[in-house]
Amino acid sequence: MEIARLDQIANLSLEVNPVDRADLMDVIQSALGVAADLAMKDFEASVSMKNFSGRSLNVAGMAAFQSVNALLSAVSARCTLAAPPEEIETKIKGARLIYRCYHNPAHEWDLLGNPI
Repeated sequence: MEIARLDQIANLSLEVNPVDRADLMDVIQSALGVAADLAMKDFEASVSMKNFSGRSLNVAGMAAFQSVNALLSAVSARCTLAAPPEEIETKIKGARLIYRCYHNPAHEWDLLGNPI
């Protein structure tokens, strides 16, 4: 799945030390890939099993989203489409992973950075 780098999405601001910027963007990109894969792939056969493997996949998915959202918070990722800038997070909408801010009404982007 193609995912735009967070620092290339319009109307998002980041507060990152320039020395660490490239490394952090790579880590966030990697974490987004894992979270998107867990959200979009069909693991129904494993999840339906009445053992720990199915539950473990669900836990892994939740942990991946928490990791991405913690990384977004760490770099102070904010939506600048309205004042004041508001934090963004990842959410599952339907069968896809998206970015969503806390403005009212909220702004949303797909992982390529396109407004939804």
